[in-house]
Amino acid sequence: MFIPVFFLILLCTGIGAEESIVLGDADRWRDLISWTRVIQQTGWKGTDDLVLRDEEYHVGTATDFLLHFNSGNFTDFSGKYMLTESRISTNENYKVFGQGAGVFQREEIALSYEPSPLSLLGPGSVFRDFTIEFWLYPAILEDGETILLWEGNRQEGSTIFSQAIRCSIEERRILWQFDNFFRPSGGGPSEFSVTATATLIPRRWRHHMIRFDSSTGLLEYRVNDIPEAILYITDSGREGGSVYLPVIGSTGKNSLNIGSGFTGFLDEMRISSRIVDSPQLTRYRNRAGSAITRVFDLTYNNSRLISINSEFSTPGDTDVAFYYRMADTMKGWNNLPSSWKIFTPGDEFLPTTRGRYMQVRMDFLPDGSGSQSPVVSQCTIRYEPDLPPHPPASVRAVPGDGSVSLNWQAVPEHDIGGYLIFYGKVPGQYFGTGTDAGDSPIDVGNRTSFSLTGLENGSLYYFTVVAYDSTRNLGDFSREISARPSEVYRGD
Repeated sequence: MFIPVFFLILLCTGIGAEESIVLGDADRWRDLISWTRVIQQTGWKGTDDLVLRDEEYHVGTATDFLLHFNSGNFTDFSGKYMLTESRISTNENYKVFGQGAGVFQREEIALSYEPSPLSLLGPGSVFRDFTIEFWLYPAILEDGETILLWEGNRQEGSTIFSQAIRCSIEERRILWQFDNFFRPSGGGPSEFSVTATATLIPRRWRHHMIRFDSSTGLLEYRVNDIPEAILYITDSGREGGSVYLPVIGSTGKNSLNIGSGFTGFLDEMRISSRIVDSPQLTRYRNRAGSAITRVFDLTYNNSRLISINSEFSTPGDTDVAFYYRMADTMKGWNNLPSSWKIFTPGDEFLPTTRGRYMQVRMDFLPDGSGSQSPVVSQCTIRYEPDLPPHPPASVRAVPGDGSVSLNWQAVPEHDIGGYLIFYGKVPGQYFGTGTDAGDSPIDVGNRTSFSLTGLENGSLYYFTVVAYDSTRNLGDFSREISARPSEVYRGD
């Protein structure tokens, strides 16, 4: 016998009219519960679109310095370098990753940081492998424009050596200079420099990286991950010699300056305490992203999913794969006991696509070069609730000896599953017990009349009838009626 847990019955209005749920647009995608490599950004309509997240670097165990230049924030994300001066701005259009690139306009001191003792370039630091990398967009290419300059001092006995790492533009090429940065095994001064073979191209982004392998002493400069110059920091100048290691002095104050006298843009500058083998050169790393909505409750079982429309674009070879899943029950919080099914936005689902709970997933696929992302601006879910039946009409009660006979008109709907009789001794409180048919409510199936026996003669009983459909959606209570069984109705 069907016994509902709750007696709260929703008012029904007949056949359900089409309803819709809008994702995105003005609601800013508030119904999303899961994002993987997907972010929101302002679209052409002024509302938020969903796009793949730029694969900008994140702080890891080997991250010593990380500068994104996003939205005017020039903080070192590693927390090891303190920003002491900033005279640059951010441009959101000429960026490589993230939300913007740094704009440099020939400031004598554009960005300045103080390394902490925990950093590679902090006082007294001794380390082995390292990598320095950044994206560069030069505009003028004047000699002496400085991309990066670190300065410190190392003392040996009574001698103080001025230390520096300088990355600058000379004769339209990048020049790296390391003054007294690498310490010979016996101490003393050292000067090493490497110069790019190719000239810089103005107004074009290039990834620049220099890395040091302490196991061999190899110092290698690469542009867009293509070798430009190599040098062995050894006593022989060749592989196999005694390797000089970086040693940072503890005398005086160290400083790291970025972009002094430079005109152009910089993005994603990072220093790592390891050799970076595979720098991030594409915006999306050829990996898909996904966004999943919460589970939507369509209120009633067996509600029909009509269609899911979407406003989206797929530039180049990008794509978006759309999925849904639907069920009449929940498996857990925001989880359904059904598998994802792919669909084409705008296509109408079969009339048998039904359930109470549904969820949407979107997979974002970049193009083959990893440079473009699909865009989703909005999704609209169209559905028709399977509303519960109308209440039965013309309900009548005829008292008898220890019984009451009820009858009512059949509800004229195609999917009526049956009727429940509620009864009790207080108006509106149908918690009756003790009839031969059982406690309230009593499931009488698809009958439109029923006789309750085993009632107390002389007691006044109140009754109401509720219809339910084929999926056990309960309708509203019928009008309440009453009857008093009595032995006067006993036949001779």
